[in-house]
Amino acid sequence: MSQLFSQLSLFPPVHTAWLKMTWIVEDPLPIILLGAAATLIAAIALAQTRRPPALVALVSVVAVTAALLLVEWLVVTDVEEVQNTIYATAEELEHNDDAAVVGRIASNANPTLLRAQQLLDRVTFSRLVVTSLKVEVNDKASPATAQATFLCWVEAKVEKELQIHDKARVQVTVDLVRQGDRWLYTDYHYELR
Repeated sequence: MSQLFSQLSLFPPVHTAWLKMTWIVEDPLPIILLGAAATLIAAIALAQTRRPPALVALVSVVAVTAALLLVEWLVVTDVEEVQNTIYATAEELEHNDDAAVVGRIASNANPTLLRAQQLLDRVTFSRLVVTSLKVEVNDKASPATAQATFLCWVEAKVEKELQIHDKARVQVTVDLVRQGDRWLYTDYHYELR
């Protein structure tokens, strides 16, 4: 019996692998909606009965909702880390911080690095908006990998020396790998829409 308890971890890592219900920590909306509905029911019960158990129920619902929102805010899942990486990269592209963008590419992804450098040499971004972001993480791989697809609304000056301005909607797919505490790009594909 003691061997069983020694194998159990009381403090699992804060990554998606131990979470079966990741919606709790990835999106606060269900917590807010369920908490608001439960609070409303408890408030109606308190208003009708004016009894201490109804007050306890109301306070408990508010406390549990607040605790769940705190957990949602504190726990950053792999999916959220990948999303944050993509949004940060979009911001770096919008500010034309080529060095920061190149620093997000995995060191062993040489073809991707060369393609990215060629693209960055030709394009000056003025606006970049990421929408419809979908992320799939494979935390069973070693190291963990992810693939994300999203639409990107781009305003850019293509061919810096030619001063050609362009607006486009781009479908993007990126592959990432976890290296240490960072998600780094290993490949990307895009298609103008």
